[in-house]
Amino acid sequence: MQGLFIFLFSIVFVFSCQKGVDSSKVSKSEPIAKIGNTKITIDDFQNRINKQNPFLRARYADREKLKEYLNNLVRQEVLFMEAQRLGFDKDPDVVDRMKSDSISKMIAKEFDEKKKQELVSEEDIKRHYEQNISDYNKPEAVYVRTFFVRAPEGSKERAAKKKEAEKYLKDIIAHKDDDTYFFNLVKSKSDDEEIRARGGELAYLSREELTNKYGKEFAEAAFGLASINDITPQPVETKDGFYIIKLRGRRQAINRTLDDVRETIRMKLYSEKRQKALEEWVDSLKKKYNVTVLEENLSKIQIDVPPTGETSKNPSSINPKDAKK
Repeated sequence: MQGLFIFLFSIVFVFSCQKGVDSSKVSKSEPIAKIGNTKITIDDFQNRINKQNPFLRARYADREKLKEYLNNLVRQEVLFMEAQRLGFDKDPDVVDRMKSDSISKMIAKEFDEKKKQELVSEEDIKRHYEQNISDYNKPEAVYVRTFFVRAPEGSKERAAKKKEAEKYLKDIIAHKDDDTYFFNLVKSKSDDEEIRARGGELAYLSREELTNKYGKEFAEAAFGLASINDITPQPVETKDGFYIIKLRGRRQAINRTLDDVRETIRMKLYSEKRQKALEEWVDSLKKKYNVTVLEENLSKIQIDVPPTGETSKNPSSINPKDAKK
């Protein structure tokens, strides 16, 4: 930033040295350019630059770029003056855009900045955090695809089913990089109806969730897989039967404190309340400015409506020959 000040003052020096002015004593309200009675001061110039993002500001360490920016401001100013002279500042489209820009800026400064704190209290934020704690704190989870061979503990066929599971595992490993093969095998051969319907996909479940649904052995095996597409080297034995598991994804644990998410929650709650508060504010402005709407006069409005069928025509579908008629 110090370098920027040096360059700003050096430009003032260029403009003033012929008059013997000491640039080190120049005020920030001193003009850096004059266009008729309009002045671009050092302050104006500096503020315009500092409103830009850091990446763009950095380029103005180059004095030539700084001069170029100043020349562009002068160019913009003289063009605007000419537009004013010719009355374009009163053009309805220009006035409408000016109104729209003014409204947007006013709402941001006079409504959003003030209401954000007013509408969402610290208690609101804490309550939301506590009621939705699972959204901000999640345990580590894995996303797996699994194949199941049913063989309840103590059943006569359990040994034979284990060998069947080993055969399926060998087949799956042989097609390790072909996930469609695993998917189709599950859909056609897996013994669990729910798993079969999903093509074997169990998307992002925690160790506790896997333990509760498929058993501790399943959860340990799933979380024990190190890399994406790793497959359990042996069928995983549980009380219900045998599982073959392939790792498809891993999500690290998420632990966000209230301080971490305070502003995120504030914005979420504010967006939920904002529209109602904005409409109430607009209603108060209507009273302030004594608004009267004469709806009965809507019937006097004449609107050019295209003939029936014209509105449904796609311009690109019009025959070029018809367009020439």
